[in-house]
Amino acid sequence: MSGQAVGIAQAITEVARGIFRIVVPVPIPEVGFMNSYAVVGGERTLIVDPGMSHPECCEAMANAMEVLGIDLGRTDFFITHHHLDHFGAVSRFLSRTSRIYIGRLEAEFIAKVASGEVEAEMGEFLEMLGFPDKDPGNLISKFYGDEFRLQRPWPFVHLDDGDVMVRGGYNFACVIAPGHTIGHCCLYETGAGILISGDQITAGVQFLRDRVNPLADHFLSLDRLRAMDVSLTLPGHGSPHGDHRKRIDQLRAHHQGRVEAVYGALSEDGKDAYEVTVALDGLLPDRDPLDALSSAMRFIHTRHSFAYLQYLTAQGSAKRQYSRGRVLFSRRQSL
Repeated sequence: MSGQAVGIAQAITEVARGIFRIVVPVPIPEVGFMNSYAVVGGERTLIVDPGMSHPECCEAMANAMEVLGIDLGRTDFFITHHHLDHFGAVSRFLSRTSRIYIGRLEAEFIAKVASGEVEAEMGEFLEMLGFPDKDPGNLISKFYGDEFRLQRPWPFVHLDDGDVMVRGGYNFACVIAPGHTIGHCCLYETGAGILISGDQITAGVQFLRDRVNPLADHFLSLDRLRAMDVSLTLPGHGSPHGDHRKRIDQLRAHHQGRVEAVYGALSEDGKDAYEVTVALDGLLPDRDPLDALSSAMRFIHTRHSFAYLQYLTAQGSAKRQYSRGRVLFSRRQSL
């Protein structure tokens, strides 16, 4: 076996009967790699999150599918959420018979990106955040590029909470779990105790619009997932693991620590989300300084801050007011 073939084989692991983890590189230093999953057996294969559209990612994915003997003419796709490191490559592998199973809200968001509606909203959102890069097209291209546009209608099959997909001898229930994104979708196999969790229990809250309280949505989803009987969690990043409750508890503790840090960065005068994010440099020693990060990563951190600020406002610990297009937050009472 050649060195390349050995490398490809090492990137593929059968994590459960007929379910293969495929480790796909992601050329973003802060990410490194993501997990795609192939559910094989039966008439059609199901690929979960085929990765990013970057040539290195697509080559790794194509090689893995060749090793597994996957026929793209008999393959469908399931997308946990719309982020490019999960969704971006799907257009590269679609056959004329392929279907893309995706949560309804995620599909609606993709349509809004493709139509230009999100870019139109982005300018106002950047102003609200106080973000210094006021070019919405620049950020849209970094986060979405052209991958959200297809020359023909997307072959989406919209999923709602509780819908069941039968693949590879498994009955996967769709679990709509908003938080990481507005309509993030997990797959749960009750009989086998398998949870395909996407980024819901491995990452923070990402959003592009002024959602009322995305962190509260995230906590509710985490509570719902924590109550499930799970013996194997298959995440979008990191290694598969058996103790999803421990990971959820760690994630909640992380968010609570960030909420407290954001509260500590507030004053009575009022700060926008970007000013709070800058102030966190001295309060979060585990985070790289903001000026060392790319514009895209600064935007991600600023969105996180905004989610925490919205949460503090809903809890009554902060108040918000509009000032010349910006949303300013000030300390209201102790946590």
